[in-house]
Amino acid sequence: MGKAELLILLGAIVIWGIFSLSVNNARFNSEISAMQSQFEISAVGIVNSYLEEAKAKAFDEILLSSTPSTFPDEFTGPGDLGVDAGEIYPNFDDIDDFHNFTMSDTTSDGFVYTLSITVGYVGASDFDNFLSIRTFYKRMNVTISSPDLLNNLNLSHIYSYIG
Repeated sequence: MGKAELLILLGAIVIWGIFSLSVNNARFNSEISAMQSQFEISAVGIVNSYLEEAKAKAFDEILLSSTPSTFPDEFTGPGDLGVDAGEIYPNFDDIDDFHNFTMSDTTSDGFVYTLSITVGYVGASDFDNFLSIRTFYKRMNVTISSPDLLNNLNLSHIYSYIG
């Protein structure tokens, strides 16, 4: 084998190595994207389950035992939102019991996450900002974080009381 053939052979090996590395890199990036997508789907499902769970609860604690004579003045005060004495998850009975709720867990497929929820009153013309007054609207913000997610996932839902 002459020098020319040896150089051609070495060149072919280098080209083959570069091609193999490119293919493996693309495959690796594709697998990471697929895993990230799966984690994001799991996260959305978890957040949605809490938003849906809250829909089944009473709008406010007072509605469980009586019909207020003045709306919304008798709803729970903005500074008193949160778990009532003696209540623990999953036995919440109204939407604002989820206020300042935090939990960490791992799904069956190994997705480790931390969930945090805030609830507050919002106005009919401004659903973005929590208010310091009682209204007919409460917004629940759910944030899920995980070492497996590139960014935290934040979802919100507006609950309204129609008497």
